[in-house]
Amino acid sequence: MPLRHVGPLALALALLFPAPTPAAATPEATAPAAAAPTATASAAPARLALGGVRLSQVAAPRALNTGDNSGEAFCRLFGTHVPFDADTLKRLYPTHGHHVHRVVTTDAANVRAGYLLPADARANLREVTR
Repeated sequence: MPLRHVGPLALALALLFPAPTPAAATPEATAPAAAAPTATASAAPARLALGGVRLSQVAAPRALNTGDNSGEAFCRLFGTHVPFDADTLKRLYPTHGHHVHRVVTTDAANVRAGYLLPADARANLREVTR
């Protein structure tokens, strides 16, 4: 997930480098729940934690992202990224349009809530439609 898309981070940067108009306050989000290690692959193939800000990369995943990695330095912080196989993708998103719709609706809600900047939502749309 691109860190530049995280609303509170983007808003913090906007506060450090203010535009001519005042920046909006960072919105509140629900606290993340613990990851559900017992979730089945059909119900939650990405096995992601619930709660918190759900960016489209989390709400409409195309890969398994874990917090596990034994690599050097920052690798340990960011975990691993394993793309889903074709069968899993087809089960989650019967067509490409289903995936695009999920990304767009998630991003629209996050823009309205103040978690995502409109420019970042447009970048997500460009990425998902190429």
